[in-house]
Amino acid sequence: LPNPSSLRNWTMSVNAEPGFQRDVFSALKQFNDEDRDCNLVFDSMAIRKQVMWNKQCQKYIGYCNYDNELHLEGSNTVATEALVFMLVGINGKWKWPIGYFFIDKIKAVIQAELIKTALILAGDAG
Repeated sequence: LPNPSSLRNWTMSVNAEPGFQRDVFSALKQFNDEDRDCNLVFDSMAIRKQVMWNKQCQKYIGYCNYDNELHLEGSNTVATEALVFMLVGINGKWKWPIGYFFIDKIKAVIQAELIKTALILAGDAG
């Protein structure tokens, strides 16, 4: 695993807010055509139910969060899972997380909208 200070430095240099990571899709556009073929993989994992104050952002974190750009239901519910989306190269050369969301018993309609958005963003990236 990476050193914690390396992770801190990386998260301070990129937008690591919940949602789809636009920087990743920009980088995918630079791949060769034969390296762009990929699968969309997503899964959720349990997280500790906890709300904390983030001094840097001046806000509470730990609530369900579907990203501000997606107009899905808002929630003041404390998250119990993290739903992670990843693109995996078919040739096995790469796999990149493209987004994550804090959820609590996500509805099928919302999950379908997130999958649709991931596919559209991946398609636009090439």
